[in-house]
Amino acid sequence: MVGRSAVIRRQLTLAINAALGDETRYAAKLQAGGDFGAAKLAWAAIAEIRLALGSCASHDDDVYALHLGESLMDKRRDYLDLWDDPDGIGTSSFSRILDLVDSVT
Repeated sequence: MVGRSAVIRRQLTLAINAALGDETRYAAKLQAGGDFGAAKLAWAAIAEIRLALGSCASHDDDVYALHLGESLMDKRRDYLDLWDDPDGIGTSSFSRILDLVDSVT
């Protein structure tokens, strides 16, 4: 029998993957339109979010969302330390994913 935490983790993973798909399409659209600076910010945020997901993959289902939220906050700080994002291109990506995590914690 699958526990409630495992179901929540699965639903969260599906929602995050869908959101990252949207963010990836947006970054590709920026790049195709020649807005390389904004595209670079979007791709950098997506990469940091994926690193956060990878770092939490081995966590137990019961604490996964909590650790993922913490890891995303750390990666967002790293992103902001490296990139000047006055328009919030990448910051909005982090906010979107953090909102999904917050909805289950």
